[in-house]
Amino acid sequence: MRTTTRSWIRGSTGLALLLLGAGPAAASPPGQDSGSGPPASAIGYATALLYGENRTGEGGAESLFEAYAPAGVPAFARGEVFIGGYECLTEGSVPAQVTGLQSARATGWLRYDCGSAEGTVRGYAIVHLSWTGQGEVTQQSWTDEMGCTVTLQVRPARVTGGMLAVVPGVGSAVLTLNAPADADIRQERVTC
Repeated sequence: MRTTTRSWIRGSTGLALLLLGAGPAAASPPGQDSGSGPPASAIGYATALLYGENRTGEGGAESLFEAYAPAGVPAFARGEVFIGGYECLTEGSVPAQVTGLQSARATGWLRYDCGSAEGTVRGYAIVHLSWTGQGEVTQQSWTDEMGCTVTLQVRPARVTGGMLAVVPGVGSAVLTLNAPADADIRQERVTC
C-alpha cells in the first residue's frame, strides 16, 4: 500500500470536517506521533470557532479560523470573518505550527476583502491563537470515493488568545473562543 496526502482543506469543507467530529467514534489514546507533529503521510490542522461583539457597529462577529500543516508545505492559518453584515475573505495566511495532536499556534496580520449588498470594503485582522490538546483522542476511518482508507484523529483543545478584526466604517471586534466544544486539533491520513 502506498500512502498519499490530501491537499489542505478550506472554507465549507473545513466546517464540514469540524462538524464531523461530533459523530460516533471510538476513543483511543494519543498516537506515537501526537507530540512530534503530523507524520509525513498526514495533514495536521486545528480549528477554532471564534465569536465577539461588534464594538463600533451593530451585531456580532464570528470567524472559523483554522491552522493547517500539510506535508511538504510550511504550516499556515487563515479564516473568514463575518461582521456587521459583511463577509470578509482573504487569500493571505499567517505563519502557524501544528504539533501532532498536542498543540497548535497561529500569529500574524491578515488583510481582508469584505462584501455585502451595500458594497465592498477592506479590513484587517491581528491574530494570536494557541491550541492545547486536552482529553481523549477519537478516531474514525472510512473509505473514500477512490477506494482509499481515510483515518481521522480528533482531540478537543483549549484555545487561548484571540483575533482583533477591524473593518473601517463597518465595525471592529475582539473574537475569542465562545465554548470549549468549538475547538479541536486533528490529524488526517489517507492510505491507498
